[in-house]
Amino acid sequence: MNYKDYENKMKYPKKPQRPGLKLNCTSKEARAYLNELKKYNTEFEEYQKHATAYRDENYRLEKLFKEDLFKEYGVSRNKKAEILYVKAYEKGHGEGYYNIQYYFGDLINLIKELGFNLSEGETNVFNT
Repeated sequence: MNYKDYENKMKYPKKPQRPGLKLNCTSKEARAYLNELKKYNTEFEEYQKHATAYRDENYRLEKLFKEDLFKEYGVSRNKKAEILYVKAYEKGHGEGYYNIQYYFGDLINLIKELGFNLSEGETNVFNT
């Protein structure tokens, strides 16, 4: 797997700084503050749009990674593979996709060594 395919190419937006108003200000300073506040509100709305787009792209890329990972290990249609992915994600996501794949592969190999079948169909692994 090429992990660069799952990197978000978007730049996370810089959050604008809210202007402040000092105590005992003059009316001129208050009017200037209102103008700065209007500008800030517009910039903050743009920031929120870009931050949402960034998060949406991260979500799309993570979903693509998971789909590709399941295909690589031949468990795309195995609903119970999700359990393995959750455990692998918990252990490895802080260090990137490589570690998620590493832990996922370890768990898949463990299940196979125990004699369970994780082929494309349903399996009895994890039945309670």
